[in-house]
Amino acid sequence: MWLSKPHVPPILRQIAHGQVPLTHEGINTLSPWRSVIYVRDLMVAAGILPAVDRYLFLFERWLPSWLDEIPDPEHRKILHRFATWHVLRGLRATAATGPLGHYRDQIARRKLRTAADFLQHLARHGIALGECSQHALDGWFAHANDSDTNQLRPFLRWAINGRRMPRLQLPPHRQSVPSPIGPRERVELIRRIHHDTDMDLVERVAALLVLLYAQALSKVTQLTIDDITIENAQMFIRLGDPPAPVPPPFDALINQYLAARPNLTTATNPNSRWLFPGRRAGQPLHPTTIRLRFQTLGIPNLNSRSRALREMLLHAPPGRGRHARLRTRPSPRHRRRSRLHLEALCRGRPLSNASTTSQQHPQTLTVCLSVTEWTHGSLPRPPRPRAQLRAASNATRPPPIHAEAAVPPVPTRQPG
Repeated sequence: MWLSKPHVPPILRQIAHGQVPLTHEGINTLSPWRSVIYVRDLMVAAGILPAVDRYLFLFERWLPSWLDEIPDPEHRKILHRFATWHVLRGLRATAATGPLGHYRDQIARRKLRTAADFLQHLARHGIALGECSQHALDGWFAHANDSDTNQLRPFLRWAINGRRMPRLQLPPHRQSVPSPIGPRERVELIRRIHHDTDMDLVERVAALLVLLYAQALSKVTQLTIDDITIENAQMFIRLGDPPAPVPPPFDALINQYLAARPNLTTATNPNSRWLFPGRRAGQPLHPTTIRLRFQTLGIPNLNSRSRALREMLLHAPPGRGRHARLRTRPSPRHRRRSRLHLEALCRGRPLSNASTTSQQHPQTLTVCLSVTEWTHGSLPRPPRPRAQLRAASNATRPPPIHAEAAVPPVPTRQPG
């Protein structure tokens, strides 16, 4: 049990005897920090301490100790300014408008670590930041991976704009995009998630939100049970505005999960409103936890989301005009056709009473449950063959102008 660990009673004893102020700053002076954070979350959930952004609090606690580990005083001074006036300032501005989230905290730490590595790289070659040349900068970019180069750019822009280094030219931005899985693989994953009752309900519901709605895990974990509503026997999930319908049979799966949410039998989260409650008081399940579960089950997270995004773009109907007003609710005919597609998908066999379009393209239309498709209220049209597209393009193209017809004849001079 947690109370039986040797470092827990001293923390509780100091708080109970009033040896530390009952504030976030006072609790922050205790150690070890992991147990202190757990106690702080309990006190926030109980209303003893005011609510603050957890990840901003963790970053502010981590930053001084990390700066003390920088051996070079000049590097420590530069990194302290960059962390205070750029990184921490951005985190506080984001936390003022909404939850910070785990990944923003990790990205902020990665920026500082990458900047420290770059300064050490320059120091090994006897170069100060103010004396950095284009050759030295290009040499570091040539040997660094894409992630490090992207994380270093904010530091370089901050240093150049603040005249702390020469105005050098940064290499072009390179961003690696995860390759999407195939449409058939996406269909098989959805069928597997629907039929595999041995899979945990947390993993099944989270995977469906990624495969059907192209949601990031950082957003999935921020959903609450209040985001799921039922209107006229139709389930909706609020992923944006307006909410997206959840068609059968996946609404039954979500209802089954809502009746048996995990981590509600402990003292930390007895009344949690999170859709995926975590083990810490007042905190949802960590995105990395779900991602590691996906890896164990063989469900590619980013690749599946990339495929879902492509399906949304491919099958979204075009708007009419720049300010086209689109439907916010699907029509009854569209709702019935989509229900038939989903039922056929879960049965694992093609439709018999569906339209010709669905018979020609069962892989794409049966899993085209994007938020855009439902919001627009119309099923996508089947792709036209390339020969038809070429013929249509030639039909609308103006006839070619021949040289004989385009250039008027030059009059010749008659003799005499």
